[in-house]
Amino acid sequence: MPEARKQRLRGRNGRDSRILGEALRLIRQRAGMTQDDVSVRAGTNAAALSHIESGERDARWSTIARLLPALQSNIHQLGDVIAEVERRDPA
Repeated sequence: MPEARKQRLRGRNGRDSRILGEALRLIRQRAGMTQDDVSVRAGTNAAALSHIESGERDARWSTIARLLPALQSNIHQLGDVIAEVERRDPA
């Protein structure tokens, strides 16, 4: 995907999508998993996960509910990591 289009998509989805994506990426990396590992376990595809992690795509609750168990994580850990990301990158 061309960089200009990625920038437009990031702008459309906004800061919340980017923060959620960064938090999911951190959880995945800390678990030592690849996008392929998680996508197989969650029943999605690696490209979709990549778009979510980069903030290019909003994640539906149903997707998050599949990703968290695949990441061996839960909503409380996700909330903690979101707070961590927000502290590093305030508004």
